[in-house]
Amino acid sequence: MAATDALRDIPELFETALGESLVTRTDQIPQFRVGPPDLCHLVKTNAKLQRDVTSYHYVTGVEASSAGSLAAYINTLNYSMDSQTKSSSWFGSSSSSGTYRIKSGVYCCYNAFAMVDVRVEVRIPGGVNVYGVNRAGKRVAIAPDSSPTFWAELFVSAVLRAILADTPSPAELYPPGPPGLRRLDPLPDLNIEARFLDAVRDVFPRAWQLGPNPDVQVPSLTSNILVHGLVRYFGIGACRWDVLAKLWRDLLPVDASVAALLADAYVHADSDAKAVRLLHQTLQAHPNCTPVLLAQIELLQKKGKHDMALVLAKRLVNTAPLEFKAWEKLTQCYTAVGDWPMALLALNSCPMFANPAREFPMMPEPARTHFPGTDDLAEYTDNDTASLTPLRAEGLRGTFRRAYTLLAAMVDAAGWEELLAHRANVFVMEDEYRQVKEEELMPTPVTHVPDVSTPVAHAATLAAAADGNAAGEPASPTSPSVAGGASISVDPVANQAVVEELPKSSPVSNAPPPGNKDDAERAARAEVWNSAKARTTTGGGGSKLLSAFSHKRLCERWLDDLFLMLYEDLRVYTAWKAEEAHAREYQLAYKRTCAEWEYLGDLARRLGKHLDARAAYRECTELRFSPKASLRLLALQTEPDAVLDYKSQGPDAAQRAALMAALTNVGRMLTIPGHNLGLLHRVYGDLVYPNPLASAVFMLITRYGLAKVQSEALGLNFPPPVFKRVTHFLDAAERFRVKGWDE
Repeated sequence: MAATDALRDIPELFETALGESLVTRTDQIPQFRVGPPDLCHLVKTNAKLQRDVTSYHYVTGVEASSAGSLAAYINTLNYSMDSQTKSSSWFGSSSSSGTYRIKSGVYCCYNAFAMVDVRVEVRIPGGVNVYGVNRAGKRVAIAPDSSPTFWAELFVSAVLRAILADTPSPAELYPPGPPGLRRLDPLPDLNIEARFLDAVRDVFPRAWQLGPNPDVQVPSLTSNILVHGLVRYFGIGACRWDVLAKLWRDLLPVDASVAALLADAYVHADSDAKAVRLLHQTLQAHPNCTPVLLAQIELLQKKGKHDMALVLAKRLVNTAPLEFKAWEKLTQCYTAVGDWPMALLALNSCPMFANPAREFPMMPEPARTHFPGTDDLAEYTDNDTASLTPLRAEGLRGTFRRAYTLLAAMVDAAGWEELLAHRANVFVMEDEYRQVKEEELMPTPVTHVPDVSTPVAHAATLAAAADGNAAGEPASPTSPSVAGGASISVDPVANQAVVEELPKSSPVSNAPPPGNKDDAERAARAEVWNSAKARTTTGGGGSKLLSAFSHKRLCERWLDDLFLMLYEDLRVYTAWKAEEAHAREYQLAYKRTCAEWEYLGDLARRLGKHLDARAAYRECTELRFSPKASLRLLALQTEPDAVLDYKSQGPDAAQRAALMAALTNVGRMLTIPGHNLGLLHRVYGDLVYPNPLASAVFMLITRYGLAKVQSEALGLNFPPPVFKRVTHFLDAAERFRVKGWDE
């Protein structure tokens, strides 16, 4: 039986020393960016044993618009404790040891704009004490009449953390989170959502302070973590592009670059005419606005106007030569028009960078843990594919994974042999360089051209013309703070004297991001390159070497590695398809283990072969339930090309079969085990959205309409608990008016 000092249905980690989690969080505040999940620290007491125990858990989705809402969350935990106490007190089972009750609690929520960790301390019975901890670990006072902007910033920070915590990257399966994380719906109804959007309008001019989104290096007004989270939550996950369009329309007067976000929302909402007019008007006034140029290129690519998109892509790399997105679009345009040498050169010039690691709080080893609802789940773990032939491409992340996708698209369109031939014509090959040396084209030693650390040096003329757009270190706003309590707290910071106070109406800085600091570095690199080139041309044999390779470039080492990784993947994929064809020709059963099918599904998905990936994942899940294979199969079943799996049945029947297959997969994941989400239940709990199953159902509703999805779900005859959970997803789609809810 569960311990009487643990909360019912809520994960907990019990401390070894009193308040050690609060002390550790205080020490880590200088490393916070958006901040880790909120921390809830509890002190429980047993009057009969005269014993106190302390525990903590992480939580996302709690409304942080005021101190009262945070204190209310701690009060709601009393009901979980009371239920646990009542269930253990029947027939005098707890008469000898007594029962535990919550004595006090501290809720920690980080304000990413003000860089202050807000802490709400609740004493039961007693009062509420609100204070903050700055980056120096000092206590600051937060007055009761503090600026509403401060609480708006805290509200937006909390919701953004909840969105990001439930948004896995393409290379990840489950959203990473610390142990003991409880996920709640961040915006459970339309009223809270409206207040959140109002808070976003208030803090949007300072959103660049939160840092860039994962695919850019320099934060800006339209490329930052806040915009990334909003697009993921309202757009990509829920297909509610009309909500984003309304938000961006209200923020359009802030800066002309917001027109790019508005145009993107129009395009996804099937309002292409509005997007064209808006982009035309904005480019007339701001011809070199990078986000607007990028949005125009994406619109032209959607319409199949790749030659026109190529002209703008060339202009875009001159405007933003340090951004990966600009070179990515140029590579895509060259690939679409079939100019493989230029596509390889553009890919070789992409500025590569590593994505910052997610914020993961580090805590001391707990004395014990309590994870309810996770018993008997070892049977449903992922397949172990580590023993199979390792493919390095599976570990790619960030811009390197996107560059691999671009290279795979080139191979798919041009063919492996042809692309290798173009690669030999564009880049200096090792055997070619060795042959030149053997022919003694370089009799005298020459100064080696220094290697340039970024691929942008290959296009030094473009970089010299670039406008600075990188953000320096943002200025820190006034640190808020709160009135302290006279009683001694379990949090050592709460017992400190107040060192500063939050003004009643703190001034808000809406200054734009600082200018680019890389101009001097780029100019220095260009000068070094030009001087080295001049020294090489003035040498005796160096001029012959330069003339021999004047029409070629040096291939970046990371691109060489990508070619090798792609070769390994294609070798395994080709062998797989050859074995399948042999078995089909001789009418033999083609059998593989569950882990091998999952391994091949990952391979086909990485290469963009969605048809083969769905087939492999389907074979895997039929042999054994695997959360990883099931989730990735579900994501592929919501793609537009999923109907191709059933094209032999006719257009209408193929659509119905694709819809039924996706809903059946959803029902199976809800059925195993115990009518829960299986292994995923420990990750998501009772969270409705954001949730991969809810996102899949929303995508199906967008494509087929709510009425059709409801009727097909009824026809599948799910067990009552499973149908109830599916109904929650359908009700959420109707309540929040997901695209297709009225069809």
